[in-house]
Amino acid sequence: MSILAHEAEILIVYDGNCRMCTVIADALARRSDLMTHIIAVPSQDLAEFSTVDLPMLRAHGELETLLSAEDFDANVVAVEVRRGATPVIYRGARAIGRLSQLLPGPWPLLGRILRTGRGQQVGEKVYGLVARNRPGCGPTCER
Repeated sequence: MSILAHEAEILIVYDGNCRMCTVIADALARRSDLMTHIIAVPSQDLAEFSTVDLPMLRAHGELETLLSAEDFDANVVAVEVRRGATPVIYRGARAIGRLSQLLPGPWPLLGRILRTGRGQQVGEKVYGLVARNRPGCGPTCER
C-alpha cells in the first residue's frame, strides 16, 4: 500500500517479451516521484494486475474493465489518473508521446511533437513500423 499521496498515477502496460520495451518501461518506472507514481507491468503478467498499487486508478474500477483485450496484445498502453479526475488511456504513439514527457533531456520535445496533428499521424505510422519490427525482440515475440 502506498503511504504517499501522489497527485497522479500512471500504469504502463508493455510487451514483456520485447527487450527494448522492457528497458524503456523500467526506465520510466524509475521516474516515479512525490507527485507521480508510475508502475510498469508486462502485458503477459495479467496476474500482476490484481496487485498493482495504484489506489486512485483502482477507485475507477478493476483495470481489466478499463482496458480491452487489444490493450494486452501489441500496444504499449499508459493509463493516467490525476487526483479527482477520470483515467485517461493513451495507446501506441500517443502513449509514447505522453510517457516521453516524463523523461529528461530532449524527450519531452518528442511528446509535444506527437501531440500536434501532423506529428500524431507520423508518430502512429512510425510506432506501427517499430511495433512490427521491434529491435532486440528475437524469437520470443509473436509477430
